[in-house]
Amino acid sequence: MSSQPDGLSLGQRAAAFRRSIRERLAALTSRHSRYRRLFREEDGTLTPDAAAFFAEIAKRGRVHDSSFHTDPREHARREGARELALYLMSGLELDGAKLAALTRQLREHEDD
Repeated sequence: MSSQPDGLSLGQRAAAFRRSIRERLAALTSRHSRYRRLFREEDGTLTPDAAAFFAEIAKRGRVHDSSFHTDPREHARREGARELALYLMSGLELDGAKLAALTRQLREHEDD
């Protein structure tokens, strides 16, 4: 009989923990794969539409700006938008430098 409060032995708990980690890793890998198929060209570059989409997401999510606001509700809304933008960008491994370069590139081609 187990002395653990949930009735599982230490070995069973360790196995469940390892299984949980494998499932999370598979979900993360799957998300990255889906985002790559959806937003990237065969050569790995972002499609023009994806580039515009992520530039807009970064702008609306205030990725490069402070999300602070004196109204707590507005601050919470801004933080939520920022969190979502960063989450979506992480699916394509877009960091700040890559996003800044992408934004510059889009600005240069806006007149085309």
